[in-house]
Amino acid sequence: MSRKLPTVHDVARHAGVSPATVSNALGGRRAVAPELAARVLQAVEALGYVKDSAASSLRSRQPAVVGAVVPDLANPFFARFVATLERLAQEDGYTLLATGSAGDAATEAARLRALVAWRPAGVVAIPVDDRFAARTIVAAAGVPVVVADRIPDRPDCDVVAVDNTAAAARAMRHLLGQGHGSVLVVASSRELSNIRERLAGIESAAAEAPADRHIEIVEAGFDPAGIRAVLDRCLATPAPPTAILSLTVDTTLGALGAIAATAFPPGEIALVSFDDYEWMRVSSPAITAVGQPIEAMADTVWQRLRSRIGGDTSPPREFRLACSFEVRASSGRRPGTAPSVARPSSDGIVRSTSGRTSMTITRRSALTLATGIIAAGTLPGLTRYAVAQDKPEIVTVVKIGGIPWFNAMEVGIKKEGEALGVDASMIGPTQADAAQQVRAVEDLIARKVDVIAVVPNDATALEPVFKRAQEAGIKVLTHESPDQKFNDWNVELTTVDGFGETHMEALAKAMGGEGKYIVYVGSLTVPLHNKWADAAIALQKAKYPNMELVADRFGVAESLDDSYKTALDQMRANPDLKGILAFGSQGPIGAARAVEERGKEESVAVVGPFSPGQGAKYIKSGAIREGFIWNPMQAGETIVYIGNMLAKGETPTDGMELPGLGKVSVNPETRNILAQKLQPINKDTIDELVGMGL
Repeated sequence: MSRKLPTVHDVARHAGVSPATVSNALGGRRAVAPELAARVLQAVEALGYVKDSAASSLRSRQPAVVGAVVPDLANPFFARFVATLERLAQEDGYTLLATGSAGDAATEAARLRALVAWRPAGVVAIPVDDRFAARTIVAAAGVPVVVADRIPDRPDCDVVAVDNTAAAARAMRHLLGQGHGSVLVVASSRELSNIRERLAGIESAAAEAPADRHIEIVEAGFDPAGIRAVLDRCLATPAPPTAILSLTVDTTLGALGAIAATAFPPGEIALVSFDDYEWMRVSSPAITAVGQPIEAMADTVWQRLRSRIGGDTSPPREFRLACSFEVRASSGRRPGTAPSVARPSSDGIVRSTSGRTSMTITRRSALTLATGIIAAGTLPGLTRYAVAQDKPEIVTVVKIGGIPWFNAMEVGIKKEGEALGVDASMIGPTQADAAQQVRAVEDLIARKVDVIAVVPNDATALEPVFKRAQEAGIKVLTHESPDQKFNDWNVELTTVDGFGETHMEALAKAMGGEGKYIVYVGSLTVPLHNKWADAAIALQKAKYPNMELVADRFGVAESLDDSYKTALDQMRANPDLKGILAFGSQGPIGAARAVEERGKEESVAVVGPFSPGQGAKYIKSGAIREGFIWNPMQAGETIVYIGNMLAKGETPTDGMELPGLGKVSVNPETRNILAQKLQPINKDTIDELVGMGL
């Protein structure tokens, strides 16, 4: 006979208190006298009481559970995504219930029914296919849902995915640039939107390739044995490929096995993988790979779900995150003369012996194929390459992709691009890394875009590639880099001194004009952040002599984890620390998380610019006192507006009017365009700013 689980009433009787006192002591909704709380905790331990979270959620009408369904929990991509999502949910007080659908639509529906039975606050889904028929189950229950990775054919909810098309095109251009005359592309199934988008990028790159290059696409499915069989046959032909581009981790594993089983010497067949894992870096040879920003994707998904849970009823939005590309030894140029390759038959189609369809593409046939696909509508991702040639192309490279600040900037970029009739887009690395920005600019030079706009991680590191862009006739525009070299113009929505001093005034007010403080910047090589810090510290020394900067500035504020860890370290090293001034979008968030964890919301003031949607809970709890921002959407709009001027050969002039900013100061000697429009973020403004989608 099973033992009856203890209840709240059992704990109350054991502790000699009321059930309400037990609930308050365990739930933290109301203060409980320390001696009563201690008695409750002793009773809990003695009885082995476990809180019934589901029942508690139903009673409070505030569900503390969120659900997630993914195709395969054993897949490293999905496992890492779920692990990150679980951490984020836990930080916000939610329990994540995650389940796998085994890649089957019927199982997916059954799993979602089970999740909905828990009455979750929200659900995250990576669907098994584009139809995502099971979404009606969630919709009928009135539960907010955010979809990740695979875009449904009817996207009636927020969706977060990577820019598959651009990432795959970059990988293909790399192989073609290495001189490979025959490339085998191994896909799982065109039934998935992300695979179709990757194929669209490959076909775009093929259209740019020399006429003697040969690209073959095969669909190998999802079964490991089937994938290996397809690859074995492809490598056993009289004219095998000199390179393989694999579009999933499963096809990469199949490719490695098939290559190892041949008589080719190591490195004879180049390999590039879509998805990057630690084992690929230590393989021999190390594998060149497209890296998907899994943590950033999970973070963006969680921010959108939290917003929907909080009552956001704005129209559904789509977020695209940039991928990284790590070149390693596996994709070197094949030594010697590349073997001659078979040409496609007259219809451009060949059949594998398994009955699967493969497609052979030369440069000319790729152009024909792309035209046919756009007309048929089977590969919607290709339409981005069918841009009219008279439209200027303006691409903005931000510091890091996938975080709320730059997501908001992307909204402004796209909005202004549509308004002006230009091709405006945004990309960003998976981490705040100067080398990744340099590679992104190099790719844009090769694409011969009209304007490259950059929010630099390291101004000096970008100088050589900016110079090459200008020599190629491309206009270079920067933001947050007032002393940049080899740019045409830099644009700011605030003056340097004004931004730094405004934040120092807020910090001084919060600290009562005295005490120890530290300063964060995005990195020690981000010019603007350091200039803001210089202005803030100079004002403190001149106006608030009783405040003390206890350490040199920390270059951590573009990393949530580094900002959090540094705050914990500094609070331990300086128990009397009273303030943290953080310049960098993740700095205030990470510092606030540490301050809240240590229970120091009242004694340590955190001040700095951040995305309102990401930091709302910290403003409301007091862990962040205040911040000031320019509107990142407006910054995106301004970048595209000025970029369009430069593309048309127009020159900015002092006193000119910019939409939403009014008259601006233009200095042709320093090549700076300066506006002054700051928005305070505090308890009085936070709800309005979050409602704007910031």
